[in-house]
Amino acid sequence: MRATIAFDLDEPHDREMHNVCVNADKYLFSLWNLDGWLRAQLKYDDLTDDVYDTYDLVRKQLYHFMDANGVSLDDLS
Repeated sequence: MRATIAFDLDEPHDREMHNVCVNADKYLFSLWNLDGWLRAQLKYDDLTDDVYDTYDLVRKQLYHFMDANGVSLDDLS
């Protein structure tokens, strides 16, 4: 199966969307790296309760935003 997306690169919006599509893997892996960093902070660092709660909230919010947009880091598995 094959899918093709066409962009009119003379149009500013299409040029922006083309850039987003071409770099989608970089966006995804940036989120994956952020999640891994947050997980490591929570699991291995000696954090105060407030800092731990903040990192945990940020990680949960990341999952919430991704879920609301229909994407998941589980897709990398």
